[in-house]
Amino acid sequence: MSPKLDLQRLLRRTLPILVIAILTIVPTLIHVQAASTIQGESKELKGIVEIRPDIGKLSGMWTINGVLLSVTDKTVFFGFGAEGPRVGACVEVAYNPSTTPPVATKITPDNDCVATGGPEIKELKGKIKTQTELGANGTWTIGDLPFEISDATFFDGFGGTRPLANACVSVIYIVKDGKNIAQRIRPEDTCGGATSDRSFRGPVDARPVDKVGDWVIGGQTFAVTTTTAFDTSFTTLPVVGDCVGLTYSVTGTSNTRTVATIFPANCGQESRSGVFEAHGVVEKLPSSDKLAWTISGVDYGVTAETRQSEDYGRIRVGTCVQVHYKKDVYYGTVRLLVSIESESNYRCKPSAEEHEFYGRITKLPGTPGELGSWTVGNLVLVVTANTKLVGAPFTTGQLVAGKFQRSVDGSLIATEIKVKRSSNEENDHRGIGKALGLIESLASSDAPGGWIISGTSYSITAKTRLEGFNKSTGPVVGNCVEVYFQADAAGARTAQKISREDTNTCTGNQKVYGSVTTMPVTTTTTITPTYQGNWTVGGVVYHTDLDTEFVEDHGPLSVGAFVVVVYDPSNRLIKKIRTVVPPGAGDSGHSGRLTMGGAAPKSLTAATSVSWTIGTIVYQVTADTLIDDTAATIQDGTTVNVNGYTDTAGNLIATQVTSAATVTANSVVYLPLVVR
Repeated sequence: MSPKLDLQRLLRRTLPILVIAILTIVPTLIHVQAASTIQGESKELKGIVEIRPDIGKLSGMWTINGVLLSVTDKTVFFGFGAEGPRVGACVEVAYNPSTTPPVATKITPDNDCVATGGPEIKELKGKIKTQTELGANGTWTIGDLPFEISDATFFDGFGGTRPLANACVSVIYIVKDGKNIAQRIRPEDTCGGATSDRSFRGPVDARPVDKVGDWVIGGQTFAVTTTTAFDTSFTTLPVVGDCVGLTYSVTGTSNTRTVATIFPANCGQESRSGVFEAHGVVEKLPSSDKLAWTISGVDYGVTAETRQSEDYGRIRVGTCVQVHYKKDVYYGTVRLLVSIESESNYRCKPSAEEHEFYGRITKLPGTPGELGSWTVGNLVLVVTANTKLVGAPFTTGQLVAGKFQRSVDGSLIATEIKVKRSSNEENDHRGIGKALGLIESLASSDAPGGWIISGTSYSITAKTRLEGFNKSTGPVVGNCVEVYFQADAAGARTAQKISREDTNTCTGNQKVYGSVTTMPVTTTTTITPTYQGNWTVGGVVYHTDLDTEFVEDHGPLSVGAFVVVVYDPSNRLIKKIRTVVPPGAGDSGHSGRLTMGGAAPKSLTAATSVSWTIGTIVYQVTADTLIDDTAATIQDGTTVNVNGYTDTAGNLIATQVTSAATVTANSVVYLPLVVR
């Protein structure tokens, strides 16, 4: 037997033992790395490789996102081939800032990022006309241009494979030394306007009981019809896990991918070099008996170099994550994690699924029909000729609601946008909120007109209404109260109404409802949203940590979203933050006589809702509903205004109920209490 075969056999036998040994120490390594970053011994930089030494030489001076860095023989490159990342590649760098120039300690692939002064990033959509054998590195022809494919090229949306010839793709690239260097390749249904057949290859992820219906192949959804031709070599229908190839066409306004033919393929024959990207939901975490992650039904192994990022919250079972991974060179289809990062929930939903959003317009394209890129809060949405627009003309500052779909290339396509409030109305509404908490101090000669409720100061005026307190003692420290407030532009809250609640209502339930006016961004030179840091809600700053729970029930967490925050009043640490429909932003609204089915819930642990009949229409009133009776008391028989939305079960949920009456002579007002 040759020495080469002996070495291969030895590696096959010993590698599993070595991997298990390495995996055992991964948690410790991750914590050490995190601690080092927190203590400031290491910093991170994300950006485009603008200048680097010649290919074949890694050590030397690199410029990444405008920052000059020194790369030495001790710098770890992970996720690239021997040549390292090319100019134009998007990377993340860990570096030591104490030296001049800073020394890079590790360079790994990263998501899309924005270059500053680097080479122009270009995009081409077209069909793969030629490629190297088995899709290996080399020169491919896409559309009418040649592209250089390397280990630094990301393949996103192909289910862990590389695309077949004739596949329609989008390629992000730069031009360097006269060559088109491919940075990222994704599926692209339009095929650059071509109408000829398209092809795709990938493992079967899900399929209907019968052959007709939606099949999920390589993470993409395809429609199999009665006219779809299955290759005669199939003795039975493909099952989950089988690798298939197919040709398809795109039809209809919904861009349905209809399969023409489906045939056996080999997903294991493509080149295993390079880094692949995928999104999925965590199903199993590493444990003592199984040191691997299970993400959307796929197992991923870890190594000592696996990088974990939790900018969007701690990675738990059920968390949406983005992973970068490599194929193990000895075990073929085994996926080894390069990185795992928590993501916003919509990133893991099927591309055709619609997601709701609420937010304030901060940027418009200014084109005819406002077609192009909009920014709502900090969501970047693409408006097309098929987007339903309601309430034009559109201006910055308006509160809008709508729906979007996630395109296969990762962009967010708006399917509907509706104006809910003008910019002036939204300025008035942004400071509206309510809170539930304990009175910690009352107004005094030292702080006239001010109360502290669960760590937050509220101004009390002659118009503040006071309800439910003991007539002989009035409000006392320790009372559980619900307070409706208005925050001004500087964040100061003025109480409009304070009502006494049962003490148990506040137990573990001190919370606030309000609009997000600022949220965290990363501290690297590339400014990107994150969920870790300081949030301004209802004019007050709160902060998150890795134990904070982020819930996106009604749209992504973004600037302009209306949220409920459950927090620790001692330090304003957010325990849970959840999006709700902003008051007044539902699609249903009218006035009518109120018939109450019970008091509105206050506590998160209370009944989920009570039924209120307004006129002849039944609404569900929840703990999230704002009951704004600052003008006059809301009770059985009074006339009220209501706004609401229809949930997935068909129930009308009230976002806000307000009194339709004006303040009368009998209305209760509260004068500031001065304690002597």
